[in-house]
Amino acid sequence: MLDKVGIKHIGYQDATPGKVLNIKGLRIVVLAYTYGFNYYRSKYFFEHCNEGLPHLIVPKKDKFYNHCIDIVRKDFEWAKSQNPNTIIVMPHWGEQFLHTPDKNQLHWAAIFKSLGADIIFGCHPHATQPVRFEENTLVCYCPGNFVNSYISNDGDASMMIEAYWDKNSGKPIAVSIVPMFTYGKYGSIYNALPVHLAVENRQNLSLHDWRRLQQVHNIVLKSAYGLNLTIDHTQNRYILTKEKGYLRQVVPSVSFNRSAILPLLIEKSSSVTFIGDSITEGTLNGGYGWFEPLMNNWSNKRVVNISKGGITSRILFEYKEKICSAKTDLYVIAVGCNDIRYRNAKCCAMTSAEYVANLSIICDWIKESNPYSQIVFIAPWQSDDMFDKWCTLNVESKHALYKDYNECLKNMCDKSSYIYINPNEAIWRVLRGGYIRKWLVDWIHPNAADGISLYSRIIGEMK
Repeated sequence: MLDKVGIKHIGYQDATPGKVLNIKGLRIVVLAYTYGFNYYRSKYFFEHCNEGLPHLIVPKKDKFYNHCIDIVRKDFEWAKSQNPNTIIVMPHWGEQFLHTPDKNQLHWAAIFKSLGADIIFGCHPHATQPVRFEENTLVCYCPGNFVNSYISNDGDASMMIEAYWDKNSGKPIAVSIVPMFTYGKYGSIYNALPVHLAVENRQNLSLHDWRRLQQVHNIVLKSAYGLNLTIDHTQNRYILTKEKGYLRQVVPSVSFNRSAILPLLIEKSSSVTFIGDSITEGTLNGGYGWFEPLMNNWSNKRVVNISKGGITSRILFEYKEKICSAKTDLYVIAVGCNDIRYRNAKCCAMTSAEYVANLSIICDWIKESNPYSQIVFIAPWQSDDMFDKWCTLNVESKHALYKDYNECLKNMCDKSSYIYINPNEAIWRVLRGGYIRKWLVDWIHPNAADGISLYSRIIGEMK
């Protein structure tokens, strides 16, 4: 059937160890292997009448392992004799339903890489697995199944993989994935649909399918790239490059008030440093900081981001070298919510006095490295009163601490000519006035689309 419809294939009754393809001036050799066949022992592959079967890649404990190694080496010797630009290996490998490669996959991937494989396209586990560059080799362990019935084992989560290679050298330079969602819209007939198209046609999905679609999106991105990306920022494809890693989607700019305090300071500065916790880092939304939609209005500014999820005013001391070496005209500091929420004396400022004392030390470092820097403080971010699992305080106690820490921070800024901005009331007026998940990933973190745009817009309008 493959011959009939004109699809090239490899792995059965091949006259040579691999296939040679000539595509757009590139010479490409494809090799194929399998861990075995269901119900057949390794010995079956080495019987005289079965030379046309795919070559084996068995575990090290298999008695035919050394024999397999010898054959694979000879295959690569033949492949290199064809003077290829690219060697692609397609192994049928891996334990079923795992989102991480097993020991045998990792072992044979290392062998293929050492022998000169440029790209490895694996399959069989029925589950999405990592797609990454390992040294100079692009390794795609498994894309899942295009359509299958293993729904209880995340079989409805799969992906299409596109590899890009240099048109001159033939070496891989980037890869992209298109997350896929399989669902039964018409009774027993299953549809495999790119996630971004499913999002666009959300009105055709049941509530159950919509919730599962969000899970599928997360499963694919987490298993393939190790990313925590929410579905609010769905992309047509997610690109990973060899040199720069994951290429994030550009965040749209937001409108702002040119007479507002932060835009005025940004306009006068050639460089800006943002210092903060998970909301500044974008820890839970794929790395999109709250400030990005605002800063996209000034593409000519140098931006330094010094942030990490879980940072407190005390933990910030560990970042002294980065803070001092930034040497920017403007510093925007948004730290303090974790001091209030965690209530852990080992890492938090347990009193407002200690909190502002810690921040004063940070300011001294900044002034020592650049005496003319402007410093702006964003009030500690507020979290939802009902669902913040990391805050053990009751609502009254939490609000009292927020008020106390903010008053002390504002007093410090007034005395030291620093700028104090408190956007929380305006932000939460919007959040509580609608469906909170439109903007937040959880109880505090803005998502990568509407959430960070809301935060940027409100701060960019405050006078």
